[in-house]
Amino acid sequence: MEQLQRLKKAVNNKQYSDIEILCKDEKILYGSRVMLAVRCEVFDRLLYNGMKETFDNKITFPEFVSSAMLIVLEYLYTGSITMNQLNKDNLLDVYIAADFFLLKDLQQIILQFLPKVSEFEIKHNYIPELFTEMISKFPTSALDENPLTELLLQSLLKIPLSSIEYGRLSLNAFKYLLKKTLKESEKYTLKKHEYLIFRYAVLLSAHNVSKEAFSYFQKNLKGQIKINEISSYEISDFNIHAKKVSEMLEPLLEFIELWKIDVKILTMIIRPLNIVSTSKLTNVYENLLIKLSRTIEMPPIRGYKFSYRWNSRINNFPNITFGDHGKKKSSKSYKSTLTVITLRLNMFNHTLGYSKNGSEIDFQWTQLSDKLFPVVSSKYAYNTRICSHDKP
Repeated sequence: MEQLQRLKKAVNNKQYSDIEILCKDEKILYGSRVMLAVRCEVFDRLLYNGMKETFDNKITFPEFVSSAMLIVLEYLYTGSITMNQLNKDNLLDVYIAADFFLLKDLQQIILQFLPKVSEFEIKHNYIPELFTEMISKFPTSALDENPLTELLLQSLLKIPLSSIEYGRLSLNAFKYLLKKTLKESEKYTLKKHEYLIFRYAVLLSAHNVSKEAFSYFQKNLKGQIKINEISSYEISDFNIHAKKVSEMLEPLLEFIELWKIDVKILTMIIRPLNIVSTSKLTNVYENLLIKLSRTIEMPPIRGYKFSYRWNSRINNFPNITFGDHGKKKSSKSYKSTLTVITLRLNMFNHTLGYSKNGSEIDFQWTQLSDKLFPVVSSKYAYNTRICSHDKP
């Protein structure tokens, strides 16, 4: 312990130094060539390469501020740092400096410290600011491969989006979050209604335009919308901020699934604001129609019925067997004393499904023949009553 205290005393001490370290903020730190070279391979190459730095008593690092460089020096001298030395203003700079000087253990200390930050109350939790700074300092290709990005993103997703004040995340940081949660949704989950994600994106864009723009969109894009009362909503005043906000919003829309938003909200609230282009909204409507057509049976022949349902009330009926052209397809056992079997025949999709007692389809056959004739037969005695299904 005494030796550690002596080493700490030597950190940035002019008396025990033989080299000056000039930092980005033009402050000078003091160090020992031998100590730095022995403890760090990068310093060894810089200070003993036979070039200018070998004979000069100064070395310059224009990439790093003195507060971050001082922590690096303490780590090189003592092999450790205290957690209270790290804060919102220097954490990322120290991490970048540790990466530059190939100090993997120092990087690991920082990665272990971050989860503690995410446990702070939101007003003291500076994960959003760190994430924004990270996005601004690294190219996208480097972000995806950096463990700090992973940790910051996972920590950020633990914070409810609605509790992150507008301005704490930059537009680029929010765009990266949207991209990861959309493209890699199994790994990064943003549990939020798509309309509320869109609303946050709009208000964040407006926040970057002006206070007036933010106030306007906050008033007209409500956080809670009742679909059955949507006709009573009115867009107030003329939107003079639409163009600027639309320009800010455009890069974010690539990663927002507008088709998941209720079509009434799209048509009666979002469209009148003029912040989403007509062509983009048209594409959304087209996609909605395509998805709708896949969920609704659409017979190609007018007046021809393709879908049929029957209810069969059965006592002591052991199983159902389905056959097509005399060939047994499969069977399903039902051993309850009273069972209501619903048969669902769809000749458009060529499927036959069974459900029991009003449940979802319990069993389904596919690739049926073009013509089917319903026949009921039994090998054993049983009671049954076949009737039309009560619902269409």
